[in-house]
Amino acid sequence: MQAYSSYIRYFLGGLFALLGIVLMCIPFIPFGYVLVFLSLFILAPKIPFLKKYVRFLKRKDKKGHLKRIEDRMNEWEASFMAQSAENTNK
Repeated sequence: MQAYSSYIRYFLGGLFALLGIVLMCIPFIPFGYVLVFLSLFILAPKIPFLKKYVRFLKRKDKKGHLKRIEDRMNEWEASFMAQSAENTNK
């Protein structure tokens, strides 16, 4: 499982992007835009131009919403990595 752990962000980001694009084609469900934005935020640490864009958004965010979301994502990723390491040790 450790070998695949570096691809988890790419998989989730791509999955959310695809779901967002599909949902953007349905005119009465505006949730697609949220999923596309979420996928870009998930992929930002791995893709340089997205990282630059997220830094720009963080500078504009005076209330710290993006920082809290990023902290939650990092906590989730760390707990997922710990669980996968625990499952491989069994």
